[in-house]
Amino acid sequence: LLLPGKGVKRPDRVVKLQDGRWLVVDYKTGEVDEKHQTQIAQYAEELTPVLGTRPGTLRVYLRDQIELYGS
Repeated sequence: LLLPGKGVKRPDRVVKLQDGRWLVVDYKTGEVDEKHQTQIAQYAEELTPVLGTRPGTLRVYLRDQIELYGS
């Protein structure tokens, strides 16, 4: 995403679900951190005018076990 005055943001993946909703996916390694939620929420906020609706978010932590956190 090119954001005037804010630089470039790069969400890992933006997908359109079969039911028409949008989802921003961000892959992470390491420990769960609140700043990751803040980051993906910013992606969703910036994409809202482009998509016409606020997308859902999904953080995928790739560790010994895959953990999913969504909103």
